[in-house]
Amino acid sequence: MDMPNDNAMNPLRRLSLRSAIFGASAVCGLLVATAVVASARDDAPTRSGAGLSSASGERLRDVLAVFSRPASGAGVLPSEQVGDAQAVIAQAPSHDVDPGSLDLEYIHVLIAGAGDKKPRLVAVPTSKGNVCLFLNEAFTGCAGVENFRDAPVDISVRDVDELGAGSPVVVYGLALNDVTRVSIVDDKGTTQPAVLANNGFFAELADARAWPAAVEVTRADGSLLKLELPGPPNPTS
Repeated sequence: MDMPNDNAMNPLRRLSLRSAIFGASAVCGLLVATAVVASARDDAPTRSGAGLSSASGERLRDVLAVFSRPASGAGVLPSEQVGDAQAVIAQAPSHDVDPGSLDLEYIHVLIAGAGDKKPRLVAVPTSKGNVCLFLNEAFTGCAGVENFRDAPVDISVRDVDELGAGSPVVVYGLALNDVTRVSIVDDKGTTQPAVLANNGFFAELADARAWPAAVEVTRADGSLLKLELPGPPNPTS
């Protein structure tokens, strides 16, 4: 499948909704780092700001509550996968897009895997205070506070094969502390809840032919945001 933009072939993906950072599409298959457009539902309370209104000087690892809890232990990830992630990070073309070195002492399992089709989402903070994600032991990229200026979640979409064949698309990422529910709306009109735990969320679409059209986010104050996602990349000719 073609990637949705010219930057997608670079192993570094975007750090925020507006500027570039890391991803590992070469390591983990087709990874689409999505920009989102927030819109509040008419019957839901509104907020003055969708994301972090004033996070100047803050680090994401200090914002997310999961990192105030005891770490899961450095043995959570195989050394080979850690090495792959470090190799991708080392390709940062400049200091501005370098997320920092992995701080494995503070690794956390956000969503534990058990049995078939159960995700295992792991977060590792960095020396610069960013947070890197591993999905089923594959490095998928890093995020910083900039990812949360416009929305309370940072969203990644992954399709490991051609849309409509094989495995369904998965949607996953990080959520701020006051997010209480995340739901995925696909382009067939189906809405399904994501697993939400420890500042992480994950959903696998029920239909392998479907693409995620939007993410609905509910917060502790009762407000709801609908974050629209770009359409699928064009298939190869």
